[in-house]
Amino acid sequence: MSAYTGELVLRHPGADCPFWRLASSFAYEVGHLGSGRVIEVPIGFETDGATIPRLLWIVDPPIGRAVRAALIHDFLVGQLQTDEPHPEALTRAAADAVFHEALIAAGLSRSLAWLMWAAVRVFGRGAGHDIHPRR
Repeated sequence: MSAYTGELVLRHPGADCPFWRLASSFAYEVGHLGSGRVIEVPIGFETDGATIPRLLWIVDPPIGRAVRAALIHDFLVGQLQTDEPHPEALTRAAADAVFHEALIAAGLSRSLAWLMWAAVRVFGRGAGHDIHPRR
């Protein structure tokens, strides 16, 4: 099974900022632990967490169980906007597939992971999807 290979440390810059900033690098190993297929998100990357309608925050808030998968997804989608997309996500569909796998690795049930993946596939905002790479 895929795995997160470090602790997630996010800092909130202040009340006026809707984003959280990564305080230390964060990595996710795709496929299974030891696969060597690593996605590393650099220090300073910003995310809005899991973009979940407020009505569903009772199930999982933006900075809840899904935040690690959302951070990986935000990073991959942000890389798609550059001339150097990550090898694990050369397309938006591939980034969304990694998101689904990462949700399960974060401990979400398969049904909730599928629901969140489906919402991203249907309601995702294109390649920009609220991404704010390192500033």
